[in-house]
Amino acid sequence: MAKNPSRGRDGIESLSISELQAEINRRAKGLNKLLRRRQTLINKLAALDQAIVASGGSPGSRGGRASGGGLRDTIAKVLSGKTMSVSEIAEAVVKSGYVTTSPNFKVMVNQQLIANKKLFKRVGRGQYSAS
Repeated sequence: MAKNPSRGRDGIESLSISELQAEINRRAKGLNKLLRRRQTLINKLAALDQAIVASGGSPGSRGGRASGGGLRDTIAKVLSGKTMSVSEIAEAVVKSGYVTTSPNFKVMVNQQLIANKKLFKRVGRGQYSAS
C-alpha cells in the first residue's frame, strides 16, 4: 500500500475522524473484493474436485503417488506376508511405484513404521512385518 503524501510523517495520529472513516471504508471495500475473489476460487475448486471424482480420482490427493494411497498404505502392501529391514522396505516401496524426492526417504519409512504400531510389528532389530 502506497503512503499518502498528505499524511506527512505523523501517520495515523494526524488524521481527522472523517479521514479515518474514509480509510476504514476503503479497507472494507478491499476486503469485500478479496472475499468475492475467494468465493470464486472456492467455486472453481469445487468444480475441479467434481471433475477429478468423475475421472476416478480423489480430490484430496496431490497425485504422483502409486495407486492405493500414501506411504503408510504402500508400506503395508510391500510388507504383506514378509519381514524386511527398513532399507529393504524403502527400496521395495520405490520399486512399487511410489514417487519421492526426499533425500531421507529411509527416515520417512522408519517414522511410518514406528508411528503405526497397529499396522506394523517390529520383529527384531531393524526388522518389521505387517501386523
